[in-house]
Amino acid sequence: MKPFLDTIETIDNHISYLETHDIDFIPSHILKRIKDIRGCEVIEPSLVNIYEINKDFVEISKESSSLFFVFTFMHPTFPTIMEQFIRNNINVSIVMSREMLAKIKDGWQDEYYRFVSSGKVKFYLCQKEIRLLSLSLSDDCFVLRLFSKDNEFSNRQLFCCNPEAYQWSKDLFEYYLKDSILVTAL
Repeated sequence: MKPFLDTIETIDNHISYLETHDIDFIPSHILKRIKDIRGCEVIEPSLVNIYEINKDFVEISKESSSLFFVFTFMHPTFPTIMEQFIRNNINVSIVMSREMLAKIKDGWQDEYYRFVSSGKVKFYLCQKEIRLLSLSLSDDCFVLRLFSKDNEFSNRQLFCCNPEAYQWSKDLFEYYLKDSILVTAL
């Protein structure tokens, strides 16, 4: 009965987010464990902060040994933040869409080669469609940004730092990684 009640609590606490954002892409074996994200916080940045990264997550990430990302877009300050992660000796794995890889080829080649040559960063190209805006995982926390139901950009995000939610997000990352190939050259 407890798993059922936890699922109800999760849906009740996050109904405004879950009913307005696309969750149809989440594999059933992960979606069945939606109760694991019950302790997450829905963050909606203010209008003046709408395009800023989640600063709490970045601060927490500086203490991590590994970071995992799934991207369909990349924040303009990402190269600067990535340099900090490399200086902090953090291993980073990035799964990205074809469109994101094209953007890197078009304008961020120097950064790509600098990151890869550090030996700390690996880029992966996902062979299937990525139907989320971004997923970012540190050792303890994650930030998930989903498309709205009408497939539009949304600035709202789930932020969570509990073990069950972390495992849920790690499984979602692995779902995309298993259908990805390592990018060794642009």
